[in-house]
Amino acid sequence: MTHIGFLGLGTMGWPMASNLIAAGHSLSVWTFSPGKAEQFADSLRAQHPGCSVTAVDTPSEAASSAEVTFLILGDTEMVNQACMGTGGVFEAAPKGSIVVDCSTIAPDQSVHLHEVAREHGLRFLDAPCTGSVPGAEAGALTFMIGGDDDVVEQVRPLFEILGNSIYHCGGPGLGLAAKLSQNLMLANVSQAFSEAMVLAHKAGVPAELMMEVLEHSAARTGYAPFKFPYILNRDFQPLFSLQWMTKDVSLMLDEADRLGVSLPLTMRTFEEFNSAIADGFGDEDFCGAIRRVERQAGTELTRD
Repeated sequence: MTHIGFLGLGTMGWPMASNLIAAGHSLSVWTFSPGKAEQFADSLRAQHPGCSVTAVDTPSEAASSAEVTFLILGDTEMVNQACMGTGGVFEAAPKGSIVVDCSTIAPDQSVHLHEVAREHGLRFLDAPCTGSVPGAEAGALTFMIGGDDDVVEQVRPLFEILGNSIYHCGGPGLGLAAKLSQNLMLANVSQAFSEAMVLAHKAGVPAELMMEVLEHSAARTGYAPFKFPYILNRDFQPLFSLQWMTKDVSLMLDEADRLGVSLPLTMRTFEEFNSAIADGFGDEDFCGAIRRVERQAGTELTRD
């Protein structure tokens, strides 16, 4: 049994932490949302009588006796605060322990966190993940990891509880470089899918027939069959919200600017996502951005 500090109990963090408890590990949990850590601890004790889970008041308390501390927080500022702020992880985590950041943040800032962690005698991994809520619940996430080989191997048994695809992408920040590149394609595919489906529907092609055509063509993607039922059922409860996807696209554009890479398609997707947020869709799933395309076209996808 490993004692783990776990920071962040949002749509991804809650099921990830639950899977670590179910696997027999002990957790000290903290989150920015008041009362949520206590709610989590009560819920997990009810599901797993006798399990060891404690809600704490600060990141430093979560990390103070942990062999490994996981973070999955919303943005770069939140991670910086939780790690380096007053009452943060770095001031209390035991020397030689490991900090694993599963958040999606700026790669250059993550490199800085690696360096500061080392100054505190800690080991650090950037380990963003993908797979959305279903993957988190099923322990079937994909991890993209940046950091030292030996640290990755030490944490691998915990990664294998949370995911079924684990990729060590290289040194500090390279897990995030891979994650942003993956999300770049996902964001652009989602916008292209929205436009293709609305165009076909407005022309008179039934939506379900068009979906079948895509599935039997070179345009086939993993995104389309997963999100299409949600779109058709007008179910936009957030598995990954549009505002968080747009935040990630902004990080992609910043990283591209830093590296001197032109991303004209991604810039256009960023503009469309921001317009969809302005239309009121930001807190819903990012596939709901299709409603902006529908609204502009004066149509809505419906069942055949």
